[in-house]
Amino acid sequence: PSLNGMASASARASAVDKLVRALEHHNPHIEHYARSYLRHIAALVEGEVFAGRGGALAPYRERIRSLAFNLGRNQHLQAAVCRRALRAPELCAMSALELATDEERAQRKLAAAEHVRRATRN
Repeated sequence: PSLNGMASASARASAVDKLVRALEHHNPHIEHYARSYLRHIAALVEGEVFAGRGGALAPYRERIRSLAFNLGRNQHLQAAVCRRALRAPELCAMSALELATDEERAQRKLAAAEHVRRATRN
């Protein structure tokens, strides 16, 4: 399925709403940002995802979910996006590891080291 017509408008509006909620979620600086500003930032991010997915619905939805999930969990990422230190193109180009919190990256690094240790032991 592709993003076209009324379905596209509905899916895109829903994606913007999801991103706005992620930018608001546990945001310690929320009082500094008007909801219209957050909606503008979310629309820029959504537009970048839309442009980068060639109208294919599944990859579009998957990327929106991933960005919303990580923005809602990673306050450093959230703050960088809200203050525009990290722009939509850069955000959308980030890997899952880059989107993760510092703690999650450290856990993944430890798990990879443990995997290597076990593999070389055998």
